[in-house]
Amino acid sequence: MNTWYKLNPNRFSCRELWRMSGRGPWPFAQAVWRKWFNVQTPPTSGFAFPDSPQFVELDSLPDRPREVLRAAIAAVERHGFRFVFCHKVLYLGDIADCTAVLISADGMSLANVGWLKIGAGEGTSLGLGSRTQTRRLLTHSEPRRADPPPDFDIWHLPGKSIDDLILAHSQRLDRLGRENILPATEADIAARIIENQGLYRAFNLARGVYEPMTQAEVDRLSDVVMADVVAETGNPFQAPREDVGAAPSSIIPTTLPGTWQGSVIGGFVVGAIFMEVVGLASYDPQDMEDMGELGGAWLYLFLMFVAWPFVIGAFCAAVGLAVWLIRRIFWRLIP
Repeated sequence: MNTWYKLNPNRFSCRELWRMSGRGPWPFAQAVWRKWFNVQTPPTSGFAFPDSPQFVELDSLPDRPREVLRAAIAAVERHGFRFVFCHKVLYLGDIADCTAVLISADGMSLANVGWLKIGAGEGTSLGLGSRTQTRRLLTHSEPRRADPPPDFDIWHLPGKSIDDLILAHSQRLDRLGRENILPATEADIAARIIENQGLYRAFNLARGVYEPMTQAEVDRLSDVVMADVVAETGNPFQAPREDVGAAPSSIIPTTLPGTWQGSVIGGFVVGAIFMEVVGLASYDPQDMEDMGELGGAWLYLFLMFVAWPFVIGAFCAAVGLAVWLIRRIFWRLIP
């Protein structure tokens, strides 16, 4: 029986949230607010890690993913790769995927051509992987978002063509020395896939990004009807768009809040940085001249960039501690 997992985005680091938000200030601010106050949202998808790859026949896929994958497979095969099989991830909810795996003639590289559909959005990607004794090398068409496990060394080259990605990965192997690469065979590809999935699962479970789903969540997502595939425009190697049909947020915290030290330090840092920005934005040389009799520029700079940031930071730290106490009391009252 499979164990189903969900993502807890509040466990991503702020750096990861910044990348996932497309480096947009407002989406990032929303993500950080949810993280700090541990705002929970009902999961819109779930996934499992079976003991073996879920093989699928390319010809059995719907028209859209089949034609997209066939075109990408043909482009990769022109570089000496050989198609091996297709497999998919086990998902719950309005999400579907399929990945075609190819192997290079010398076995030094594996190519993973992926197709992913979330709601009404779809995207394709290409990842080229190799392995040394100590590292797993990957050159990928998608931008960096979540951090990988420590053993993974990933180059992200978004916007590059299939030819450019294969060339970049080949040059990377040349620089490392191909004698240091562990060649793969068709017989051990499945084991490599399961091993990599296991490393990602262990890494993200340890930091709380993956959480087991409740039976109620599994039942709810099992009833979701898959949306029709829509035409894709632009660069075929792009990330899937965000699902516009995601469930609304809940403001009720359902997990124990973090430590009070984190709330205090976070509040102080936010308040201090805010006042530093205000000081820079409101800087006026005339103000320093007006304070000449009271100490001049040094006093002005001390007040604007040391004293006031400290005072406002201390105030925000107190607010952060109060919020933490309220959330902790509220959490205790939840039956």
